[in-house]
Amino acid sequence: MGTEVQPLTHMMHDHGYCDLQPSVFLEAYRQRSRPHKEQRLPHAGFSCSWCLPCVMPPPERTVRQRIIELLIGTRLSSYQLAQMVGIAERLIEGHLPHVVKTLARDRTHRFVLEPAACSDCGFVFRDRTRFTRPSRCPTCRSEGITAPRYGIEPVRK
Repeated sequence: MGTEVQPLTHMMHDHGYCDLQPSVFLEAYRQRSRPHKEQRLPHAGFSCSWCLPCVMPPPERTVRQRIIELLIGTRLSSYQLAQMVGIAERLIEGHLPHVVKTLARDRTHRFVLEPAACSDCGFVFRDRTRFTRPSRCPTCRSEGITAPRYGIEPVRK
């Protein structure tokens, strides 16, 4: 029997940091530090802004609608999205091309892809069109690749 992986949002709630963006919480958790007060999100009438009971949209919302809502104003990896939505990481990566098509029709927001990069040599996978993480670096053959991160930003005029 292996131990279960605790979802990111449950970790945030257990540590008392439900009002942080997941990326800020992960960085502070990795560095074993406390996030600054300026990094906390304003409460939107809920007990907290990022834990599952407060953030999870009603079940009548589709998976893609939930992904879009979670990506607005933040950058998340497919693993983080999978933890928050409650589905497999590969399914998230399958939904992302459709999210991009949906946002192409929306003139007020744009999809942002922060490309994967090699941890050893720093090679950035800028020209990659797939949403999955590459298996290894083409220059140094290292398998230490950071995950691509996705976000949705408002279009500035």
